[in-house]
Amino acid sequence: MTHEERMYLTYLKYPRMRPEGWKPSNTAIQDSPPEPDVNGDACPICGKKTLIHESGCVKCSSCLWSACG
Repeated sequence: MTHEERMYLTYLKYPRMRPEGWKPSNTAIQDSPPEPDVNGDACPICGKKTLIHESGCVKCSSCLWSACG
């Protein structure tokens, strides 16, 4: 998922974060290719199997959740 797609979904979910004059348009989501199926561990937040273990941290490449420790 691209940055623009994440921002689009964020603005839909949290209307107060929308910039002034923002108009919803789902063309960014319609034009994007499907996400690849990664055979990782399931993310505890979004449930997709896109967790990456990197530098002592666990990161989700779908929703950007992370945990270090």
